[in-house]
Parts: sequence; C-alpha cells; structure tokens
Amino acid sequence: MNDYFYPSNRVSEGVTIRSSTMYEQYFDGRKPSENQVIQAIKRGLSRGHVQFEISWGENMVTLEKGRAGVNTWHGWGWIKNISGHELAEQFNREGI
Repeated sequence: MNDYFYPSNRVSEGVTIRSSTMYEQYFDGRKPSENQVIQAIKRGLSRGHVQFEISWGENMVTLEKGRAGVNTWHGWGWIKNISGHELAEQFNREGI
C-alpha cells in the first residue's frame, strides 16, 4: 500500500478487497466539499480503480462502478450532507 501525504488529507491506494483494488482517500480536518469528493473519485478512476472509499472522521461514502453493468454506479454512506447514493445517481446521469 502506498501512502501519499498532503497538507489536509491522506490518500492510500492499492488495498486489496475481494480480488480488486479500492481507491481510498481520507480527509483530515474540515469536512470536504462535494467537489473535493468528486475530484478524489475522478483521480481514482484515472488510475483504473472501480471501487472507492472516501472518508472524513467516522463518516464515509463508498462507490462501485460496474457491479450491474459497465457504466453503472452504486453508492452508499454519508459525509455530512454528501450521499454516496446521490453521487452514484449523478455519475449514472452524466455517464462517467
């Protein structure tokens, strides 16, 4: 597992979960904006990941791409008012 340290967050990549890799990002300090969460997911997508776990303290959103079809997203969990389910619906509408 590689850890990259930034001033306000930590990114860990390559955690093996059920024979696939999960992109994880932990936000430390203030709550991340929805845009920061989306950018973290897009960063993981650009590196070939299809499972994502974004967390802030005890709060977490988890998303998976491709479970029910190549471009189908599923999401669950919350970081304050940021819903994993709503992010997945947005990504499905946008065709990401």
